[in-house]
Amino acid sequence: SEFAGLLAVIELAHGEGLHDKTWQLCEALWGWLVYRRPYQHWDNALTLGLASAHACGNRRAQARMHIYAGFANLYLERHDQAREQFVQALSLDRSEGHRLGEATALENLGLASLAAGDPGGALGFFTQAQAIHEQIGQPRGAALMIRRIGAAHANAGQYQEAISHLQDARRRFADLGDPY
Repeated sequence: SEFAGLLAVIELAHGEGLHDKTWQLCEALWGWLVYRRPYQHWDNALTLGLASAHACGNRRAQARMHIYAGFANLYLERHDQAREQFVQALSLDRSEGHRLGEATALENLGLASLAAGDPGGALGFFTQAQAIHEQIGQPRGAALMIRRIGAAHANAGQYQEAISHLQDARRRFADLGDPY
């Protein structure tokens, strides 16, 4: 019920030059947005969040805003725009040497590829993201990528590969004690 007011606060903060607060408000709202999915009302706030992150010179914040904008576009079935946002995030995170952010951008590029009907492209992105998760010691992230690889194989009609990857992901999540 407070969403419209929170969007107004983001606009006001940006207008007043409170750029750190603007992108941080967008960041703080993300969990709720993923749950409620009012993405059609979120474009302006993300545009302001990205502009504010840029004004602060905070490349990590810029990458996060691109991820959020890409995710919103993905759910609004604007696949090309989603991909563009994820590519921007990937470039920023790579330039900053932020490996987890890089893996997140690759994962989301994979999701965009799946949504656009390209499971082969998705496999490549998910595999790259899995490798990064393993390199940086993120076993849950690696398990999630294996699950996504399984889904991509299923979308491609490669059911034996899908089963193998999904069973591997299930084992990994069980070993972690993760109910996912």
